Amino acid sequence: MKPSPSPAFAAARPSLLHATSAGPLASAAAALADLKAWQVHDLFNLATLPVAIALVGLAFSRAGYRKPLALFMGIYMAIDALWILLRPDVVRAPGVLLAHHAATVLLVGHTLVHPAHLSWVASFAVVEINTWLLIARRHVGRASARVRAILAVAFYATWIGIRVLWFPFVALKVWCCSSPWPSGLYGRVAYVGIGVTATALTVLQCVWSRDVLKMMGRELREHLSRQEQRTTSSGFL
Repeated sequence: MKPSPSPAFAAARPSLLHATSAGPLASAAAALADLKAWQVHDLFNLATLPVAIALVGLAFSRAGYRKPLALFMGIYMAIDALWILLRPDVVRAPGVLLAHHAATVLLVGHTLVHPAHLSWVASFAVVEINTWLLIARRHVGRASARVRAILAVAFYATWIGIRVLWFPFVALKVWCCSSPWPSGLYGRVAYVGIGVTATALTVLQCVWSRDVLKMMGRELREHLSRQEQRTTSSGFL
């Protein structure tokens, strides 16, 4: 998934955290009613993706969880695609994300038709760890500097490790090192179609990585600037 608009969520948080005379439930309900559409979409993902991540971990270690993961990811992607279709303003690039979700549903659908390839779902869905960190970083404006730093390091490390290094390996595995494909016409079409889909998803990660590198450079420059200002104000220069 791709970053959506990133205004500070902090303005909405105080009403979520502080009860009024109407009671905590009424206060929370009022706060939720005041959230912008993209914030509600973010909260949906922050609540849903941990389930996917847990299933990914189980699917890597136990084959019995591979089909539940595939079903969960298919349903999640379909719901999210419908949400974006109805409210394209909740993300920055709705067209790209709709194409991404369609490709993911296609890949998941193939694994359900041909269970020998169910292990691929976990290999691709592990990226949701990074997606969750990406979204979480938008909502920690009032957190301590240490928490923000930990999230930043985890985000950039998982981005490079999963999207830049892991995805090309998985795409190559789809083309060259997969379990036997189905026989007949479906098998031939699926081999080309799923291979192209896996490659397209990998290329998309590279395109997004260009934007993330720019963001990382900007954050590094801002951090160095703050360090220089603190050093100057302390009288060391």
